[in-house]
Amino acid sequence: MHLLRHRKIPREHDAYLEEMKMKFAKRMDRFGEGIFSRLAEIKNKRISEGKEVIDLSIGAPNIPPAEHIRKALCEEAMKPENYVYAISDTKSC
Repeated sequence: MHLLRHRKIPREHDAYLEEMKMKFAKRMDRFGEGIFSRLAEIKNKRISEGKEVIDLSIGAPNIPPAEHIRKALCEEAMKPENYVYAISDTKSC
């Protein structure tokens, strides 16, 4: 299924869409395997071995924090003073 098929594009436009496929520059070939892909492989291997895995590969654990922590996060999210640019808007800069 073509990615744009949900937009109900008439079939006569298929040839045009085929031409519009993204082409990557040759220099992209120099990039190796991404770290997150490698971590996913390791994770899947360990899961298949029956081992418990806590996935922190992108900084988001697959186990929810305790309720008191979630409540504190909600309270802090409502404070406008917590919305600053992390590097330049802090008082120490």
